[in-house]
Amino acid sequence: MIKLLRRGKVEKLLTIIVPVYNGASYLEKCLTSFIDPSIEKELEVIVVDDGSEDATSEIADSFCKKYPLQFRLEHKLNGGHGSAINTALPLVQGKYMKAIDADDWVITENLCRLIPFLRETEADAVVTEFDMIYIQTNQIQHKKLECPCGKEMALKDIIKLFPKLRGCFTYHGLFFKTAVYRAANFQLSEGIFYEDHEYATLPFAKVKTVLPIALSIYQYRLGDAGQSVAFHNQVRRISHIGKVLKQILDYKDNIADFGEEPCKYFLYKLADILVSFYAVALVKNPNKREGRKQALEFRTYVDTRCPELNLMISKKYRLLWLMNRLHIPASFYQWMADTGIYGLARQLWGHF
Repeated sequence: MIKLLRRGKVEKLLTIIVPVYNGASYLEKCLTSFIDPSIEKELEVIVVDDGSEDATSEIADSFCKKYPLQFRLEHKLNGGHGSAINTALPLVQGKYMKAIDADDWVITENLCRLIPFLRETEADAVVTEFDMIYIQTNQIQHKKLECPCGKEMALKDIIKLFPKLRGCFTYHGLFFKTAVYRAANFQLSEGIFYEDHEYATLPFAKVKTVLPIALSIYQYRLGDAGQSVAFHNQVRRISHIGKVLKQILDYKDNIADFGEEPCKYFLYKLADILVSFYAVALVKNPNKREGRKQALEFRTYVDTRCPELNLMISKKYRLLWLMNRLHIPASFYQWMADTGIYGLARQLWGHF
């Protein structure tokens, strides 16, 4: 049943935040994927134009005029991906919220199938499957939930299965109850990249229950040389990865009553970020000597802040160090990851 608020407004079940900067070439595909008559009244889409200089605003405005109950456009000065999500947060009306990048999209049919679950559940977070779309090769990599789906799970039970679930507990797979996200009382880092790690981590300071849903919603577009995840951009912005890890550590250390389960979740997520840093430094950086220096300096820093993290990934670190010394090129590293050979090497070498 659709609930009515005062003045006849329909209660929104889900708010999608779309941060966008100069996205005229792909924004229409993204926004079109949210349109279906069956969910129009329960779905809110807030497009945040982060100071675009192309036709982004005009495209978003056309959707607002055609679907006024569903779309809203906010303008702001350029401040980055995190600042756009921060700007939208006070405006969110949905029971649940999710951020989706403007160059990505959703499977509309599966989004419609998700809405009834959101209507019935009171879980603090919802996690779904998603697909990684490699535009250069048309390859699709599906991120699957390897756990019982359709029933709420306590965070402590999620933690037990986390090594098998970590692929979906990312920016792309996670929806949050809006009240829980706000209760975590944080703002995403602004003016830097990779703050999506904060989005997938910090709300779990307040998350107690999670609903896994075996639906692929988010379609994550990869393969554009201009994306932040392109190897050369990761090498150039490796300090941003370090800043995000430091921000999460600072947040964690400033909470006096941090529970055992949230702490374990944070450690898993921090370990993933740390592995990303070492992979960029030791393998993706073509200057192997410089990469070793970056890795050693950051390893020393982590030992002063949270030595447990380096212990958690020690075997993985040694594998990356070996790849550095053997001058394994980044392209071969990516091929190993895409074909599953890298995962096999992790199993043989050991992983956290």
